[in-house]
Amino acid sequence: MRIAVLSSREVPRGRPIGVRRLGMDLVFWRDDSGRIHALLDDCPHRRARLSLGKVVGGKIQCPYHGFEFDGSGKVIKIPALGRSAKLPEYLKAFSMPVYDAYDIVWVWYGGGEPRGAPRFFEDLEGLEAYSEYSDVWGVSLPRAVENQLDVFHLPFVHYNTIGRGGRTLVHGPLVKPVDDYSFVVYPFNQVDRGQRPLRSSEIDVGKLRNYL
Repeated sequence: MRIAVLSSREVPRGRPIGVRRLGMDLVFWRDDSGRIHALLDDCPHRRARLSLGKVVGGKIQCPYHGFEFDGSGKVIKIPALGRSAKLPEYLKAFSMPVYDAYDIVWVWYGGGEPRGAPRFFEDLEGLEAYSEYSDVWGVSLPRAVENQLDVFHLPFVHYNTIGRGGRTLVHGPLVKPVDDYSFVVYPFNQVDRGQRPLRSSEIDVGKLRNYL
């Protein structure tokens, strides 16, 4: 699956950037055309961090022995062997397919091969103006996702913002599948006046805002 890992603007031209994502240390850089590439931040020769190296001719150069790798992880230069040397094919850095779209950098994680562009929010297509906000949460990715899907905590934890209004009774929630990897959750909360919570199948979608 494709997973968003960076803002596109976080990957500069002319130098690599090292980040930890999905439990792995990765290095990102742009080639001469501006295309973004990603490798495991670990040179297969002597395990040096590639993120401490340089971008040379659109390739990433290891800071230890000057080995250069392209976006596929293939070694294309070993200075100590000279220009005419036949380079070993087995010496390859681990690469991850990258997709740069919607000002977001996505990587392909897991088995198989990428199938088309990553899905984005259809209601944001063609958006001309937006702002970005970044915050580091000291939790694992599964726990963060779990938090976003948990509509029951809103009126208690976020009582003065998105959960305001004292609507503690939770109907459903209604979950609408989009494809094999995505779905939309529609929370429908009301003030508890003694009524029975509705099952998803009983919810009148006409009362839901932004139902697609």
